[in-house]
Amino acid sequence: MVWLLQGLLGCEPGEVTALDLGCGDAGRLVVATGAREGSDRGVAVRREPDGTTLLFGTVDDPLPEDSIQEAWLASVRLDDSCAVDPAYGAGGLAWLVASDPDSAPESLGAVVAAEDGGSALYGVAAAPYPLDDGTVASFPAAFATAVDRDGAPLGGLAARHVVAPGQPYPEDLELRGVAARPDGNVQLLTESWSGPALLATDGVAVDEALAWLALDATRVEGLAVLDDGAIVIGGTFPDAGAVPGLIRLAADGAVDTAFGTAGVAGVGTGGDVESRTSVAALPDGRLLLAGVVDLDGGYQALGVIRFAADGAVDRTFGDNGVARIDLGALGHANHHALQVLAVASDGAILLGGDVDDLDDPSGPRIGAARLLPDGDLDPSFADGGVFTADTADETLGGLDAATDGVVTLIATHAVSDRVGEWVVYRLAPGAQGQAVR
Repeated sequence: MVWLLQGLLGCEPGEVTALDLGCGDAGRLVVATGAREGSDRGVAVRREPDGTTLLFGTVDDPLPEDSIQEAWLASVRLDDSCAVDPAYGAGGLAWLVASDPDSAPESLGAVVAAEDGGSALYGVAAAPYPLDDGTVASFPAAFATAVDRDGAPLGGLAARHVVAPGQPYPEDLELRGVAARPDGNVQLLTESWSGPALLATDGVAVDEALAWLALDATRVEGLAVLDDGAIVIGGTFPDAGAVPGLIRLAADGAVDTAFGTAGVAGVGTGGDVESRTSVAALPDGRLLLAGVVDLDGGYQALGVIRFAADGAVDRTFGDNGVARIDLGALGHANHHALQVLAVASDGAILLGGDVDDLDDPSGPRIGAARLLPDGDLDPSFADGGVFTADTADETLGGLDAATDGVVTLIATHAVSDRVGEWVVYRLAPGAQGQAVR
């Protein structure tokens, strides 16, 4: 998920952004969603100008076993003191999609703010599809749904199946990217067995226009739409040397051959960003590609590479074009997973993800880092630019950096193999708390 943040971060010069110990229990807030048992997942978070915070995720609902409803979409609003707002939804919890015998949300991929203070949600749902023999079967589909500022649903869930040319029915589907378009609509990037495809949506209905991308790609992950409508996609492309890179398309989906080499910009010697990737466009046309990099000794770190607008690696960024960030609480880690790349309009870059330390078998922890525009860690953020949570068995869902300088993270804590819960961390300018790395 990529968040393009509006406005400047509101930190005073020299003011440190640290863990807010007043939010929850010693800086860690567990959000009760009301389900008796289930793999609840915290996915997205947004701090509003009035100081309230919206949380979004999925909640396994205790429905009968014969129900196809696997998860509900839910939202919670917190006030500025991190207390659940009982005026939101029903007693503080808003169910965003009611149980529907025909369509059932399976995963939530992204949430985008609407101009009226509402929210548009995108993900994958199981939806009915008519087969040639006259029967109907359930297949994965991309969905959009919208809610108002108080959590009330605006219509139902609009699902759109992705059927490859020549195929008789839809295939398994993953949502790989969401980005706002210059026309006010939203671009969705999906991937199935047959390859990637682009869909457009206004946040309520998913456009019937579907563009299949004839890309030679092992995997796509990450999406940005530029001011001129051009589309930049991250992924692994054989033309880039079978390593992650970027490909730029014109607004009509045609490959822009003026970008990089025949439309593809590989990381080359700038770094070795791997695994899940995320993409962001900077206001000056430069591009960021984030993922995971391998370090000496079998360790890993999060990595960000900056590209010039023409696809060349920008060697002035970080260390010869790549910034490497270790979230390990012990100073080194053997496994990182990128979850969030965010860019503020002042040029600050925020990364969020999960980390497993080589010498700590207790399970993954979440972390976040803030970089200065040149790729160096921001010393005024947490511990030398990096925050790592103390609690194990957590995975990051979303991150938001508001204009008042507050950085909010939402995560999922695995209570057991079958039970998960939403967890929130808030870092604020001038706060006195500090998680230990």
